[in-house]
This record gives sequence, C-alpha cells and structure tokens, in this order.
Amino acid sequence: MTDILAIIEPFVEKALKMGADEVEFFAQKYRNKTVNFEHNNMKSALASIVDGIGIRVLKNKALGFASSNSLDKIKIEDSLKEALAIAKVTPPEDNYFLSTKQKITKIPDMYDNAIESFSMDDTISYSKKLLETAIGHDPQVTVDSGTFSSLVRDSALANSNGVNISETKSIFNWLLFGMAVDGKDIGSFDYCFDSVVKVSDIDVEHTATDFAKKVLRNLNALGFASSNSLDKIKIEDSLKEALAIAKVTPPEDNYFLSTKQKITKIPDMYDNAIESFSMDDTISYSKKLLETAIGHDPQVTVDSGTFSSLVRDSALANSNGVNISETKSIFNWLLFGMAVDGKDIGSFDYCFDSVVKVSDIDVEHTATDFAKKVLRNLNAQKTESFEGPAVLTPEAVTDLFWLLVLASTATQIQGGSSFLQDKLGDKIAVPDLSIVDDGTLKGQTASSSFDREGIPHKKYNVVDKGVFTGVLYDTFTANKENLESTGHAAGSYRNIPNIWTTNLNINPGTKSYTELISEIDHGILINRISAAPNPISGDFSAVLKGAQLIKNGEIKDTLREITAVGNIFTNLNTITGISKEQVSLRGNQSWLVPYIVMDKIKFVC
Repeated sequence: MTDILAIIEPFVEKALKMGADEVEFFAQKYRNKTVNFEHNNMKSALASIVDGIGIRVLKNKALGFASSNSLDKIKIEDSLKEALAIAKVTPPEDNYFLSTKQKITKIPDMYDNAIESFSMDDTISYSKKLLETAIGHDPQVTVDSGTFSSLVRDSALANSNGVNISETKSIFNWLLFGMAVDGKDIGSFDYCFDSVVKVSDIDVEHTATDFAKKVLRNLNALGFASSNSLDKIKIEDSLKEALAIAKVTPPEDNYFLSTKQKITKIPDMYDNAIESFSMDDTISYSKKLLETAIGHDPQVTVDSGTFSSLVRDSALANSNGVNISETKSIFNWLLFGMAVDGKDIGSFDYCFDSVVKVSDIDVEHTATDFAKKVLRNLNAQKTESFEGPAVLTPEAVTDLFWLLVLASTATQIQGGSSFLQDKLGDKIAVPDLSIVDDGTLKGQTASSSFDREGIPHKKYNVVDKGVFTGVLYDTFTANKENLESTGHAAGSYRNIPNIWTTNLNINPGTKSYTELISEIDHGILINRISAAPNPISGDFSAVLKGAQLIKNGEIKDTLREITAVGNIFTNLNTITGISKEQVSLRGNQSWLVPYIVMDKIKFVC
C-alpha cells in the first residue's frame, strides 16, 4: 500500500500561497498484472505501475485544470503552475465550487491483503483456467480474445476546504470474447466478464461456462441462409443449410410466410436508358459533380464522394403461391466535405440525391447546395445559452424524427421499448403534424411494388393531424396480434426482414420558410444534428453542426458548436410552424420533409 495522500497534502498550502483561491489535488496509483490471450492461446503477460494527478484551481471563480502522469514533486508543482495560469485567462463561472469536508464512511472489505502476494504466476494460472474451461466445454467454442488482471488502485484527494481522504482497493477483472463455429456455421460474437475485490471470490470457471453456453446457443439460431450467388448448386446448398437450421430452432407460433396478394406495378421505375449508360457517362457525371462543387468557391473542399448507376432485379417466390419480380434503375450521388479559409476550418457537411431516370440526374444542383452549406459553416461565432425556438431544416428533421419512426415499428412496441406503447389513437403531436409513408410513389428510388416479404406497398398514415394512427408491421409482428402486414418488411437477401419505411412524407404546412424565419425574434436555425436520442424516453442532447443565429426575423452568424437539449416526443407538441416547402432526401429510404419550428429547446454553449 502506498500513502499518496502524504505526497499531495503539502501542495494545498503551497497552491494557496501561489495565489489560488481554492485548489484540489486528486491522485491515483495503479499496480497491475495482466495476461491477454487471442485465438484460443495465451498471447502476452504484463506487469505495470502507473500513477498520476489531476489539479483543479479556482481563481476569481475561474477554473484551471492540469494533469500529470507522475507523482514526482517537481512535476506536481509544474502542473500546479499550469492550472493557475489557465485559471487566470478562463472566463469566470459563478457555480464552480470545490467539495467541502463531510463525514466519509469507509466501505469495509474493499481491499484484500492477499493481493500483495498475488504473483504473475497466479495471474497466469487463473488466465489458463479461464481459457481452458471455455474451450474445453465444447470443441465448437472459440475464444477470439480475453484477459485476466489483478489491480491495486490507490486513490487520494486533498483540497483547500479541508478534505483529506484516501482509499486503497483491490480489483480482479476477467473477460472472454468470441463465438462458436460448426463447419460453415459461424455463430455471432458474444462475451462474458466479471470483477471482484477478493481473491477468494474469483470464479473464472463460472464465467467461462456461461460464455461457452452463450456462444453455442448462437449457432443454428434461425432457419435462414443466404448466398452471394444464383448458381443452382449454391442455391441448393443454402436451402439445405436453412432446412438444417430450422430443424433445431425453437418453434415460434407467429412465423408465417406471405400469401398471394394483388400487386400493382409502379410505372416508370426502370429507365431503359441505363442499359447504354456507360462507365464514361458515370465518370462524366462524377467529374461534373466534383468540379461544380469545388468550382463554386476555392474554399470548398470535397473530402469524399460518389456517383453510381445501378440496375436492381428483385424476385420473390414462396410456397404460398407468391411469384413476383421487379426491375429498377437507380442513380445515386453524394458529396461530403467542408470549407477551409486559412486556419478557419468549417464543420463537415454533406449532400446527396437519388433518382430512377437519366433525365432526372441533376448533380449541379446537389453540388451547389453542398458548396453553399459548407461555406456558411466558416467564421463561426459564439452565442449565449438560452431557451427558445429552433427552426429545423429538412436534414435536421430527419436526424430527430427517425426516432419517431423507430418508435412506431411493431418490433419496438411489442418489445416494450417504445414511447408509443399503448398510444395508438392518442394525440402525440400538434394537429398540424401528419406523416404518411407511401412506397408506391412514382419515380422515387425507395418505391417498389412489393416489400421484402412480397406484400404490396401502399399509402399508410403513421400520424394524422397529431394522432398516432399507424403501427408499422411485417408479417411476423402482425401475426402476433392477428393482424395483416402493412407492407413494411425491409432489407436485402443477406438478412431476414426487418421493419422500416419507404417514402416518408411529413405533410407541408401553410407558411413559407421565409415567413417562419421572419416570425422569430431570437432562435437558432439547426442545419444538422449529431445526436443519439434515448429510444425510449426521447431525450436528446445534440451537438449542432453549422447552426445559425436568428435575430429579429433574420438569419445572422453561423455559430460555433453548441448543444441543443430537448425531448423529441415532448417537442412534437411544441411545434409552432411547418413550412409549405418540402425537400426530397432520397436514398434507399426516402423522406419528403418540410422545415419545422420547435419551441422550448434549450441551447447550451
């Protein structure tokens, strides 16, 4: 055991004499022995000692922080000077305070003295037992990687408010990661891990056995097989694999294949001109896309991009008499990059589009939009934190509303992981909001006559005048409720069907985008969001990319990265405006989206 508290305590008084108003020293020391293994074999053993310190200084309510990976007294003093220097140039913040002295009750039995005599040989011995128990359980078990480690962690904190505390902890960690393999059948990866503080509680056999059982049950998980070839022999081999898997898979009463239904072919989904669309044509459009973007302004930089032409033939035949096919032409293009003006590098942005006809290809429009987007991200300015309205561009709307789409899938609702659980027929948004999915729209790349299961696509209301009216089903989830599929099975031949939309249309409002902007005294135009909202609660804390300040009805400065905080489901009821303009965001799933104004968004700088 090491008394690191004795090392840091004298520096508290020294920091105050150097001009700090308040100061905190937090030090840690790790003594670690680790064994790693890969591909069913021991790989490496390592013993290490690591220590370090973090120093917080308050000066005139401003915070300075510095750290060092050493508890050497000279390095601690150097880091203290750095923290003081930082505090002197940092803006003050009224809410910065260091902790005050409180009663600390030591948690018993957090340190096992036996770890002091726990040698590298002991570490290797437990590692071997962990590995051998896993792969010895069944020859199909493969350990891709794993580890066993013993660790002593000393922690100490001393500050100018009289806090002087320390703790030593012993920790034993172990982990297995891998899969099971049975010939050509490779199960999905899985893992098991555990951690204890006492030598007597180490039970690597239990973890190893659990791991082996986990990965073995991932074999033969579903009666599904695929092949990347239409060779008859390979199709027959895949059929045999699927049959073998089905024989050992637990039964599920709700598995049914689609039955024969009337399929209405969507016109103009295939352009014969694609047959003569050469590689020279593809290169020509690619050059035009690139040159239009970088030729718009010398500050525009294209980091990456693509242009492609695709003919997709799809066919489905099943034992219920379904025999359908469709051919589709698709042209896709994308630009991704930023603008650079000397040392000023704007945030990344992108533009893309997709059409089914050669005559509809318009790469110049996409390239010009891209250039304008990235150029407005230069010269970003600061703003103050506030709560108020946000104008979401169509791209930002999709960044948030995908969660509403996910919540409306039967998979999420039946699994109890949806905000929309038991809300069918309930008001969930303002009356101005209506959302329709329609896989039958003419000339859209996401349209097709039938879904992944051979069910005809149709027009389907998800939200009607603020009321949740439509759960998205495939055949499996529909059978669970004795219903019919809504035609929303999606996916390629490589996977079993999942549920998603086709052409999602958020219906337009009555005011123009310009009118919506003119009505805002103080708000933010959100162009793009980097967020991962909570799928159940809907809470989001999103970093805004290239956002712009709206003042007195006009778009002003582009802002440095700020954070928007809200709840997508709550904010469906704070919508105050929807534009009459809509933008097509087209790809494998396409969106037709207006600008939307949401109030009561918190902006944090």
